[in-house]
Amino acid sequence: MYKLLILLLFVFSGCTSTAPLKLSSDPRLSSRSLHQSFEASPSNRYALIIKGESFKPDGSQALIQNAEDLSRGKPIIDPYIDNDVDQMARLALSKGYQVVSASMGSDTVEQLYNRLVELASVSNETTQVLIAYSGEGDKTGWITRRCLVGERSLTTEDCRVKPEKLIQALIGVQGVQALLINACESGCFVEAARKNPDFKGVVVASCSVGFATTPHEPSNLSATYAAFLHQYQDDPSSVKNISTLDLTKAGFWWNNFRHQISDIGAGGLPISYDLVKYSTANFLF
Repeated sequence: MYKLLILLLFVFSGCTSTAPLKLSSDPRLSSRSLHQSFEASPSNRYALIIKGESFKPDGSQALIQNAEDLSRGKPIIDPYIDNDVDQMARLALSKGYQVVSASMGSDTVEQLYNRLVELASVSNETTQVLIAYSGEGDKTGWITRRCLVGERSLTTEDCRVKPEKLIQALIGVQGVQALLINACESGCFVEAARKNPDFKGVVVASCSVGFATTPHEPSNLSATYAAFLHQYQDDPSSVKNISTLDLTKAGFWWNNFRHQISDIGAGGLPISYDLVKYSTANFLF
């Protein structure tokens, strides 16, 4: 009976599949990066779409000291992360946002803050800034570039985006801001926003500190982006208030339970599909 129950959970886990948004390819997807010169957007709406990177060493990394050392190996392709940033960029473009896309190169963390300083200089009360990230993370923030050496995950301080610093940088931009984060323990960004009374916007994170997140296989997205993009699946042109979106667990109880069963004995942080959200202002997207 138990085996039959598990089989049924696997079979029905696909019933809530969230298909990728049916948006056409747009040449603007590859036309701008964080490293290009900043240009003010006529729409006054900006989306910074960022993904983390992972590498396997090629055997030459005797000592890892900086971000460049981390990438001297074979890139690890994560289709869920790639689909997250692709679908989010397409959706933002279709809504008139100036999209700036980037994987996290050796200086992209610095460039991220440079862009926010430039945005602050041209922003006004109607400016909207969306930062969407998909990649690795821990309780100290985003791990934007890492190298996997055996059981170890190595990174450097110049590859981290820390919650308090990012929230403080966003406060310098007038208008309203939104953060959408797919990363383990990304609830630390919610905690940082709660502690800063000047933050104006909304933060949506994968899970609380102390928990890990995981993909939602039926949609070929992370659980976080599956829950978010599902809101626009029927009509990508619809405008919704991120602050009030009912972001339920991706895959609902059977998909979640299936993962929890398969993750037993795997070690590491417990899996959570409960998105964490904090808002102090409406963000229409």
